[in-house]
Amino acid sequence: MAGGMQREREWTAVKDKKSGAGQAGTAAAQHRRGVWSEAATRVLRERYLLRDARGEVIETPDDLCWRVARAVSAAETAWAERTGQSPEEVAAQFYDLMASHQFLPNSPTLMNAGKGNNLQLSACYVVPVEDSLSGIFDAVKHAALIHQSGGGTGFSFSRLRPEGSMVASTHGVASGPVSFMRIFDGATEAVKQGGCVVPETRVSTSQGLVRIGTLGPVEAEAQSWHALERPLLVSTDEGSRRAEEFYHNGRAAVRRIRTKHGYSFTGTLAHRVRVIDEQGVYVWRQLKDVHQGDWVALQKHTYPAATEYRFPPSARIAHVNAQPITLPERPTAGVGELIGYLIGDGSINFYNVGGGTGRLILTVADAEPEVATHLLRLVKELFGVTPQVRRKPNDASTNYFFNSTELVAWLAHIGVTKPSTLGVRVPEVVFQAGAELARGFLRRHDLG
Repeated sequence: MAGGMQREREWTAVKDKKSGAGQAGTAAAQHRRGVWSEAATRVLRERYLLRDARGEVIETPDDLCWRVARAVSAAETAWAERTGQSPEEVAAQFYDLMASHQFLPNSPTLMNAGKGNNLQLSACYVVPVEDSLSGIFDAVKHAALIHQSGGGTGFSFSRLRPEGSMVASTHGVASGPVSFMRIFDGATEAVKQGGCVVPETRVSTSQGLVRIGTLGPVEAEAQSWHALERPLLVSTDEGSRRAEEFYHNGRAAVRRIRTKHGYSFTGTLAHRVRVIDEQGVYVWRQLKDVHQGDWVALQKHTYPAATEYRFPPSARIAHVNAQPITLPERPTAGVGELIGYLIGDGSINFYNVGGGTGRLILTVADAEPEVATHLLRLVKELFGVTPQVRRKPNDASTNYFFNSTELVAWLAHIGVTKPSTLGVRVPEVVFQAGAELARGFLRRHDLG
């Protein structure tokens, strides 16, 4: 991870009382600092470094090494008197091994050690299968729990007696290991095949309400796992949870349900949703078992107020005669309002020879002068431009022409276009830039 000819970068452990990062403290000053290649730094940031509730990285690679070293060496407390070494001394030795790149533990250890999330540090387990009915099904249970939290398993069936052997307690005949292997195979498949959703389904994450199909490869081997380009937080019933992999189910039969309020959802027949049963209790039910008249529970208010989204930088070079404009530095409710009104009752067009000059047009009913006043003030504050005003004859409305190719180009750069009224769609930025912008979009779109 740290070798090769790539440019190297030093990280210094820094104490940060607010974030809790840099817990290396005094010990870090007494030990070597790791030298991490650019590729190693990128991988660590994307997959392993600790993040806060907003998904921001709050530790350095050296901090990670100390976090893991301290967590692993805590087990030495029970042996300190016998070995003559304290857990802190063992942690320092373990840290040096990691910082010098002589040894790095596996991914679960880097991801989970010292985080208090009660997830395992081992990636793979060999589960012994005892030669009794209770022992066999205990092993099935243990394997299912390991799979549920992302671990992998192998099984030792060597304790099971061969097929045809006598069973003293029942005076019967043993069916042999192969027959029970089918049970393990079925249980593993049941845990793995918890159900999937179609690629267009949006999930609430630290990157916004994203289409799940955009998180992984479009074409991939069925029933395969793929690492995300960068980890993200996903909203669940238990709060935000870190996700690092994407599962591609392949092709399967699906079912679509639609509620009376217009919400719709499509998933595989085995995908589970929460419903309210006849006793008024929340229960999980597979889509194949959901019927007309069932009450389906919807998870609401999961769109974070702010996300990781930032307006993408533009390399566009304005024409020398272009009117200078200011550009918003971050997503705001005001930006959402402008986008909402444009999608609802605005347009974009290009004119002059070659169609190289663009303009934004907002149409406001004459009966709503307060809307016009608000929009003009909003565009002036956001971009520093003012419109030409043209009242539409016999229409009781007025057009406001913002003749700015740079404004139109910036909107297109963040994915906001309106090729036609029939072809209009909610721009992705509304789903990605946080609840504040989305609320502004909905508020002004209703007016439009």
